Amino acid sequence: MKKPITAIALSVLLSFTVSAQNSLKQSVGVIRPHNDKNTESFFRNYASVLQRQGYRDAAQYVASIGNKSFGSCFVIQGNDGRYYAITNRHAVEFADSATIQFIEGRDTITYNGLQIAKVSEDLDLAAIFMPEGVTFTPLTLYDSHINDGEEVFTAGFPAVSGKPSWQFGKGIVSNSQFYNDLLTNDSNRWVIQHTAQIDAGSSGGPLLVRKGSEYHVAGVNTWKVSNRD
Repeated sequence: MKKPITAIALSVLLSFTVSAQNSLKQSVGVIRPHNDKNTESFFRNYASVLQRQGYRDAAQYVASIGNKSFGSCFVIQGNDGRYYAITNRHAVEFADSATIQFIEGRDTITYNGLQIAKVSEDLDLAAIFMPEGVTFTPLTLYDSHINDGEEVFTAGFPAVSGKPSWQFGKGIVSNSQFYNDLLTNDSNRWVIQHTAQIDAGSSGGPLLVRKGSEYHVAGVNTWKVSNRD
């Protein structure tokens, strides 16, 4: 009798995992900044200069700003009752407006011409107004301290062949209080270092902690360290 019970338990677990991921796709989206032509031209030219001088990583980053690149974002509900998309500052800081898409399978819901609500000066964070009169599925923030070794998940839309592709990752917190001047201008704040999968295009997606059947936002993915495991 034990084998059927095990099979049922595994089936329930797999069903929960798929259902939870599908729910996240209603909250996690793709964000595309809209830069004016002069801004795009400036960054493309600047990237060429950096490339010629041998700064390949910097050139790639600068070029992404001028090439209408995309990142990830997620929806929360503010204290004012309005819905906002949260993403990285570096994804939209030079943009006039943004497009956000929610992709599930072959179905895509698109919202164009969204205005930037707030760009942080201290952290790599930005908020975008979502359209009024539309109901979204917001994520909630994790209300506890996160610890080393705690299980975390990533969700976002990194690129595959230049197109956004859903990616759900799993890892642990490897350093719950990592300080780096490149990531924050406030010495009293820290960032979370973790081992869950992120790739180009994951920037702005949520770092999640699972509580029961729900996922809660513990952080925002912003930076991937190259050349280390």
